[in-house]
Amino acid sequence: MEEPRIIHEDEAILVIDKPSGMPSASLKEGERGTVSAWIVERFPDQAGVGPDPREAGLANRLDNETSGVLIAARTDEAYESLREQFRTGRMRKRYLALVIGSPPDRGVVDAPIAHHPRKRSRMLACESEDRARELKARPAHTSFMTLNRFRLGGASYALIEVMIKSGSRHQIRVHLAHIGHPISGDKLYRNPKKRASDPLDPPRHLLHSAKVSLVHTASGETMTFEANPPADFGRQLGRLEAV
Repeated sequence: MEEPRIIHEDEAILVIDKPSGMPSASLKEGERGTVSAWIVERFPDQAGVGPDPREAGLANRLDNETSGVLIAARTDEAYESLREQFRTGRMRKRYLALVIGSPPDRGVVDAPIAHHPRKRSRMLACESEDRARELKARPAHTSFMTLNRFRLGGASYALIEVMIKSGSRHQIRVHLAHIGHPISGDKLYRNPKKRASDPLDPPRHLLHSAKVSLVHTASGETMTFEANPPADFGRQLGRLEAV
């Protein structure tokens, strides 16, 4: 498995470029093959940062298949600051996603997100306030801008830039599927009856955390960290015809 890459390191924060296929945090003590375990192997003191030694100070997480920028705190004070920025939306996150279909040039999705009442692995976008209250959904706001459009056979695709401030579990994946443009390769949220709509059929969902902006917890300076999409993302784009 490809290893993470350190983008930035100082006394307060550690910024990682996470490869696809690697879980962000360990779920049990001694678990290997996660970003948090990788961090602790190189920086043992990270096990003491934050409320859970298995998380190694991670201030945010990415889904297993999602690649890109991941932030860890180096101190408890930095952890609290980063988590507060995450909760209040001061930490700005931009993603790249290849979606199925032809989305508008720009769009906004405001739909609260809740755990699916029957399927534990899935989240659900609520279409009404009553449903949101019933499922104890969290508010979620996603905006996007279309960068390029493609075709493969009779199917349409679009590369979009997605912006979120805070983040519910699976937020981008859920919201894009909710408006009829699931991420290519997302077998959890793509309608299984519409498999023909995704002839690209990549081995993982094509979502990448490309840029994170935050206020540095020591200097107070606004800093932006970026990671280029990994090679497999580029190879899949290369299979498509631009339109």
